[in-house]
Amino acid sequence: MRKTRKFLLFASDVALLYGALFLALFIRYGSDAAASQFFNHVFPFSALFVVWIAVFSLSDFYKYTSIATHFGLLKKTLQGIVTAGVLSVILLYLFPKFFELTPKTNLLLFAATFFILNYAVRTGIFRAFSSTALRTALVGNSHVIEAISSYLSSCPHSGFRVSEYIRNTDTGTIAELESDRFSETDLFVVDGSFLNDESSTDIAYRLTAGGKTVMSASDFYESIFERIPLETLNAEWFLKNISPKKPFYEFLKRAFDLVLSVFLFAALLPLFAIIAVLVKFSSRGPVFFTQERAGFHGIPFTLIKFRTMKADAEKEGPRFAEKNDSRVTAFGKILRFTHLDEIPQLLNIAAGDLSFVGPRPERSVFVESFKKTIPYFEARNTIKPGLTGWAQINYKYSGNEEETRVKLSYDIFYLKNRSLVLDALILFRTIKTILFTPGT
Repeated sequence: MRKTRKFLLFASDVALLYGALFLALFIRYGSDAAASQFFNHVFPFSALFVVWIAVFSLSDFYKYTSIATHFGLLKKTLQGIVTAGVLSVILLYLFPKFFELTPKTNLLLFAATFFILNYAVRTGIFRAFSSTALRTALVGNSHVIEAISSYLSSCPHSGFRVSEYIRNTDTGTIAELESDRFSETDLFVVDGSFLNDESSTDIAYRLTAGGKTVMSASDFYESIFERIPLETLNAEWFLKNISPKKPFYEFLKRAFDLVLSVFLFAALLPLFAIIAVLVKFSSRGPVFFTQERAGFHGIPFTLIKFRTMKADAEKEGPRFAEKNDSRVTAFGKILRFTHLDEIPQLLNIAAGDLSFVGPRPERSVFVESFKKTIPYFEARNTIKPGLTGWAQINYKYSGNEEETRVKLSYDIFYLKNRSLVLDALILFRTIKTILFTPGT
């Protein structure tokens, strides 16, 4: 259902782009010339529309959790249109022969028209989503259920509406789920412990047989937040949900890693040399920063980056990097802000220590500590680590154990759902991170 709704939003944007173009030309040239002008403009604008859709995607325009209020929708729509509009102007002037027009007025009029239409239509769609939302009963008192309840309350257009919240899960209360009180309920989201009891499982079966949908809280949480709640994990979950090997996928992924890393390193070699010289002469110490990281199956490897910190940065022992870290050099701040310090890791990818996509490799010294305090932390090492990953594009840099737990929930989601399509999505959204999110 969520994929269908996302596709509806995407399809409506595509239709509105062309509709806004025709309306803008109609407003400027009148009814007689609108059709001929539309055919003159439709090809170059179609190329620009690819950019617009890409900007919307990078801005999480089709992600429910990113838009919870009308003001949030207004702000995100305006930001997306301004960004796409600026990029369009740049492309029009960079490639004048391809576009064969420089429609300053038409582009501005189109952007204004699309903004009005898009906001109005999307508001209507969200209202439709709210009015047709599935009546949902939440059963349980875990943190996972509480998080789901909070999200559904703040995001009415998600397609689900909490009709009942049953925190007391004793036998008598659970038996009421089959009563007339819940006859209009469409979906029951239940704690995992609910299904561990035989009588509760029988009730869940009868509800399903009667046309109701019963879904575990962990599965529902995963579908909304696109991460796995760690408190619901056990050894049985990993046996049921994690495929240890995907030979064809892994072969294609390695081939992609090798070809792209070699190509990018060759293309960036002049920049690589310039940065190396600037690092050497901007501060005392080596050009490269090397560090032992835990790789595939926990086997250590040496990660290489351009040095951004002072040579004696860890004279007092290993510690997490911090925001506004005083150990970072002046030129190092520029490298981190632009993510250019990561370029040498292309050598790690070519050598097979890293992939472009995977869980970010942790320092071996921290891994041993986390394995003692965070259950199933070692699961992330069952696949090759990556330069970027699902956790990196969905969560901030982790600077303590609690944040590491959150990132692990994203890493395990990736471990369960990894595929070429998901890898492509991560690489696509990493572009947004590189362009709009400064490094720490």
